[in-house]
Amino acid sequence: MKTEAITILALMGVMVTFGVTHYFKYKQLKRYYKREVKKNNELLDSIVEKDERINVLSNQLTDMFQEDKRKNAKILAKNQEIQQLKEQAK
Repeated sequence: MKTEAITILALMGVMVTFGVTHYFKYKQLKRYYKREVKKNNELLDSIVEKDERINVLSNQLTDMFQEDKRKNAKILAKNQEIQQLKEQAK
């Protein structure tokens, strides 16, 4: 009876130790994943901000390109007009 009680107490001790160990590992993992999620959210926010900035710059470049095309068209029209005037002067 005495050895059975000691065995039961020993097994209970092992079970409690096992449970406590796993509980603290769980808490540690929970903190780790919470920290990782926070880090990933910050990275995602940074990527979104950079993507928005890229879109703004892309739109500005597109506008500049369109403006340059208009200016080039005006220059070509002026050159053709000058060419026509030269031909008429001959």
